[in-house]
Amino acid sequence: MQPTADDRWLDRILRDLPRQRASSDFTARVMRRLETPASGPPRRSWRWLAAAAGLVLVLAASWGVAQQRASRQARAELEALRAEHRALRAELEELRQLEAAARGVVYLGSTDDADWVLDLRRLARRLELPGEGAPGRLKGEPLPALLDPERDPIRQRSPSREGGIYR
Repeated sequence: MQPTADDRWLDRILRDLPRQRASSDFTARVMRRLETPASGPPRRSWRWLAAAAGLVLVLAASWGVAQQRASRQARAELEALRAEHRALRAELEELRQLEAAARGVVYLGSTDDADWVLDLRRLARRLELPGEGAPGRLKGEPLPALLDPERDPIRQRSPSREGGIYR
């Protein structure tokens, strides 16, 4: 690379400056300073301070993003729990309604093709309430009427026929 006119001009001016010489004890002073322990805190560069501040900012931003993500996830989990709670509440209400509808029905057992249940409400409608000391009896019907399959409170339910409905 060839020196330009500006470079030659600068070289000439620098050469014309008077030469400065180091003092005679310069080397001794430098060596003494290197041997003595540093007094006071070491000097920190502003670059290190800027790098540390940048690192703090990056960490704070990462923490903020993580907190926001965790908050969003917690809200989603809370909504899922609320939806499950609503579903369970509806199912519980349905079970309560089924239980209220089935109150007074006693499961007696089953065979291979039929389930046997006793509807106590139908039985109570067919029985008169006993008077004092008088045994309960059927409303105008003899006892064998209970054995009539069409009028008997013990009903047969067949899951294979009529979709599991009492017949």
